[in-house]
Amino acid sequence: MVHMSIENLQKSFIITLGWTEAPALASLTKHGLAEGDRIIFLIPDWYDEGIRSTISSLKSLISKISQKIEVHELPITITNFGDAVKRILDKIYEEEKEGRRLIINLSGGMRILIIETLVAIMMSGIKNLFIEVQSEDRKITIEVPYFWEYTPILTETQKNILKALLKENLSLSELSKACQIPISTAYRLIIELERLGLIETEKIGKERIVGLTMKGKIITSLRK
Repeated sequence: MVHMSIENLQKSFIITLGWTEAPALASLTKHGLAEGDRIIFLIPDWYDEGIRSTISSLKSLISKISQKIEVHELPITITNFGDAVKRILDKIYEEEKEGRRLIINLSGGMRILIIETLVAIMMSGIKNLFIEVQSEDRKITIEVPYFWEYTPILTETQKNILKALLKENLSLSELSKACQIPISTAYRLIIELERLGLIETEKIGKERIVGLTMKGKIITSLRK
């Protein structure tokens, strides 16, 4: 069986679209376009001259890259929150079922539509998708981490490990000393925390360096 890396998967871009091409173009440029990729513009279900102009401009640019890149529009009745979320959720599941890499950009369009899309993402339970949003001045783009499925219940020792990593990354031996636990215990707990997506490790020379993920930093800041 041939296993494909995430970089080799065909991509589906789901983009909330407004009156400017800039956020969509930034996402498409950042992640790249290839034959077989699919772009889905989420738009309100009424006619809007500004949005139509944006779609026309983007379609023209995309067609110059390749005629084999699919471009679709998904009209959303944003005035019915439940139906809107369901329609977006169904589309997310449909694209994920095809084994595609999902890239969701929430930088353009109406705020109601953006919130409906975010709620659909939260309810989907799909973790292997990429969510991004761009600042209004278009100078900053950030990845939104997926951590909504649950907040893990951690032991005091696990919490101490996360707290020890707040200031800086540590090696396994340094973490063992900081938390006053045997290296074997530290190693076991690191495996558990990495499985929860709270930490990440990297082998540098003979040492294994441990650091918090974005999700780990947020979870560590929660009051419990």
